Amino acid sequence: ICSLVKQLSEQGINNITICCKQQKKLFEKALSSIDENLGVEIDFVVEDLPAGTAGSFRLAANKDDDILLVLPGAMTMLPDIKNIVEQHISQGNDMTVLFNKPNASSDKVGDCGDIYICNSCVLDSIPKEGYYDIKETLVPELGKSNKKVGYVIVDSEIGLFRNCSTYFKAMARFVASDSMQLCQGFEKKQTDNARLYIGDGVNMDSTARFFGNVVISKGAVIGRDTVVVGPTVISENVELGDNCVVSNSMLWPFSKIGSRSKLENTLVGYNTRIVADSEIRNECFTAVKPMQSIKSAERTKVGVIDKVLSSIHDSLSVAYINHYIVEILTFIAISIAFIWSYSTTLTDIKDIWFVSDEYSAGVLVPFLIGHMLWLRRDKLCDYSLKPAIFMGIIVLLLVQAFRFMGLFFNYGSAERLSVIGTVAASVILMLGWKLFFKLLPLLIFMLLMLPLPAQINTNFSLLLQAWATSSAVWLLEVMGFVIRQEGNIIHIGDTTVAVAEACNGLRMITAFFIIAGWCALIVDRKWWEKFIVILSALPIAILCNTIRLAVTSIAFTMIDAEKWAQAFHDYGGFAMMPLAIAIIFVELWLLKNIFVASEKA
Repeated sequence: ICSLVKQLSEQGINNITICCKQQKKLFEKALSSIDENLGVEIDFVVEDLPAGTAGSFRLAANKDDDILLVLPGAMTMLPDIKNIVEQHISQGNDMTVLFNKPNASSDKVGDCGDIYICNSCVLDSIPKEGYYDIKETLVPELGKSNKKVGYVIVDSEIGLFRNCSTYFKAMARFVASDSMQLCQGFEKKQTDNARLYIGDGVNMDSTARFFGNVVISKGAVIGRDTVVVGPTVISENVELGDNCVVSNSMLWPFSKIGSRSKLENTLVGYNTRIVADSEIRNECFTAVKPMQSIKSAERTKVGVIDKVLSSIHDSLSVAYINHYIVEILTFIAISIAFIWSYSTTLTDIKDIWFVSDEYSAGVLVPFLIGHMLWLRRDKLCDYSLKPAIFMGIIVLLLVQAFRFMGLFFNYGSAERLSVIGTVAASVILMLGWKLFFKLLPLLIFMLLMLPLPAQINTNFSLLLQAWATSSAVWLLEVMGFVIRQEGNIIHIGDTTVAVAEACNGLRMITAFFIIAGWCALIVDRKWWEKFIVILSALPIAILCNTIRLAVTSIAFTMIDAEKWAQAFHDYGGFAMMPLAIAIIFVELWLLKNIFVASEKA
């Protein structure tokens, strides 16, 4: 419609009336982007009941005008109206019907172009009410009324379309025609293999390749290694993912195509999302609901192009709004049930964070997960929602059975572990298996916010305490100090330092595992590199704790004031955090350079 209005303005037609049904607001929004300098006056007539082509003409026409132009909105290229009007006047017609140029192999007149030049007197032959058609009713009536009806054959085929196949043909002719070159806001770029029309603000990766006639409107994003074969129109704010192949297709504004998708002879409707790895041919997708995710195996074929506009209107209907309200209410209900069921357990976990030094870093886990979900929001949106209700309920029942066992045998760790299991079951239940496996690393990361089971915690703490003492003694001896060890007590000169259970390094291990896990999840590396980073959290934590104990022991020999010595002991652990983070970054740098070196070799 916008292109048609611009073409009419370029030919000197400035008074335009658009007859439509319920899409007035949609047209007004689309036409608001037209340059005001065109000086076009646009009115709208809403057709509440079917009135036919002549009936719509009756509603929209102004009898004060001498000559009226009637044409359909479903067309791409406008013929030379001035020349047609001159022929209309010279022939003395009351109505002139436009016909397409005949084929070279035929002497017959081409198809009717559904464009009519009329004198205002034609309106007298149209009833004031009811359904009335131009070709089947008005034209015969004009003949009976002794009004002259003539025809003009246009030099080039009119870009009229009635379905997807004719729409593609019309758009292909339009992109290849001189009319496309007259469109403002596009920069023409000619290459050996392609003719591109590029709008403002296009973000196009340098690895993208183009062939044939391609239009890329303003704000579009073209991913890396994407191939586009014309005739193809990529409308404004369309996002094409990486490694896509698009051929002879029309992508309407705000649509999003997932990575590695292949589209051929496909129309993607306004504000519609195609999920990653789709392969679609000879299809027409409309925005059945805003930002709909469509899989190649679940697509709905629409045979007639004019259904696109009505389906866009349907996307705002009360039924779909109610559908979203039900989804939101379901999510809220499940969240309330989860919080009610686990309120005591969640409070217990919170108390552990704020009371136990060993697991105080667990409070960071929910915030880090929220940060990672935000970073992955675009990739997660490429996946369609397929709730696995049956399997989700089975997994949820198994988790609750495990929870009941923990309650029965008084295992608090089983109760806390069932929190993560319930979240995982809810993901399967509401989002489906694909999103579950996509979110599985984050679900595993959630385990780091829970304390170890009591028996494991006790045995592990004693082992770490003994290791911390022995490693600190070894480091001090390497530095030249005379050391004597008695169990977990270190004698350094005249000073005695007791390595308490709180100094065993478990606090550093939990904190460093959280940091290492977060780094592994946000960096773009090979899986084995991430695995090495996570495994390295344990030796890094032990190394930092050994350094802290050695430095603290030395400080105790130099600081007499008990208050300052205790402060050094308490806050010395915080000083190790930057060291641990620095070691992780050095590790990532080394892995990156080792990996690059192996490729070059």
